Amino acid sequence: MDAQWLSERLNEEKLVVLDVRSGIDNGGDRSSFQKSHIPGSVYSNYTNNGWRETRAGVAGLIPPVRSLERLIGSLGIANSSIVVLIPAGTGPTDFGSAARVYWTFKVLGHESVTILNGGLAGWKVAGYEVAEGAPAPWTISVAKPSLRPLRPPAPFPDQRTCPHHSFIKQQNQVFYLDQDAISDKVNNAELNPQARTIAFCNTGHWAATDWVRAERTGGLPGGCAL
Repeated sequence: MDAQWLSERLNEEKLVVLDVRSGIDNGGDRSSFQKSHIPGSVYSNYTNNGWRETRAGVAGLIPPVRSLERLIGSLGIANSSIVVLIPAGTGPTDFGSAARVYWTFKVLGHESVTILNGGLAGWKVAGYEVAEGAPAPWTISVAKPSLRPLRPPAPFPDQRTCPHHSFIKQQNQVFYLDQDAISDKVNNAELNPQARTIAFCNTGHWAATDWVRAERTGGLPGGCAL
């Protein structure tokens, strides 16, 4: 969604604006959040706060459902919440971080989630108000996710290459999802709109970007192998 869409809904009761900026693409940290953030938003550092974990030497894995349940509930997010994810808007992998969190919510059965295109940088360029300081107190919620098995049973032999960064454009030092590039890449890859599309990479950021493209903007049935 774009900045105007969010600005018109900031006061909605069920809306939770979740800032997930991290050191990826120099996006920032909690101190950066306290210096400047979208009014009413809450903060959770993507790389440090438990959105992924390393097990048996394998990085970038999705944590156990109970761990994610505690994390999401601690941010005041309930099953009925409308979640808007805020990346920094500073690079393709920064967007991929928000896309990975988006995918995580979807895996847990939470449908009402979206990403602010352009992130905080785009919000500022559009001229909307920013706040500073710690976020206002919020009530811890009870999140009851329902895990969806999105990984396919076996790798698909028929593969296409759609590099994640090719879906991102830079404008006025802000990184946005590029709708025109999405259409071109989908056509060039000769993807079948009637077939299930599986995106995969190494640790999930880039596959999540491709998956958001397929699931939200490319008109393709979505799946994601991470």
